[in-house]
Formats: sequence, structure tokens, C-alpha cells
Amino acid sequence: MTHFAIKLKITSTLIVMAIFVSASTLAVAGKQDFILHNETGVDLHSVYVSPHSTDNWQEDILGRDTLPTGQSGQQF
Repeated sequence: MTHFAIKLKITSTLIVMAIFVSASTLAVAGKQDFILHNETGVDLHSVYVSPHSTDNWQEDILGRDTLPTGQSGQQF
């Protein structure tokens, strides 16, 4: 096997590993799939969401952040 072929194999392996790591990180971080638009006229200090299959509210998706009126939050 030539030196170039070995480098190509190593590079390909590292790229595939990076794709798997990125995909698993996004899957863990992306529990919700919406962008919150605050058109309420007041600042939002907390927002609680939960799946329809549970009877309890889940964690505050804003955390310590505040979503000012007229602003949109990042994709949750």
C-alpha cells in the first residue's frame, strides 16, 4: 500500500468518525424542533414544554436567558 493510500484511508476514517460524533451530539441537543417567536408584548423569563405523552411539564428551555418581546429564540 502506498503512502498516499494510507493517508487517504486515515483521512476517510477520521471524516466518518467526525460525522458520527456530530450527528450524535445534535440528536442529544435537539429535544425540541421549533423556533419560539415572542409576540406577547412582555419579556419571557421562562418557557416550559413537554411532550404530549407526559402529564408533567419538563425543564425551562430558556434556562437563565430571557426572550424579549419582538424577538425570536434559537431553535429549541
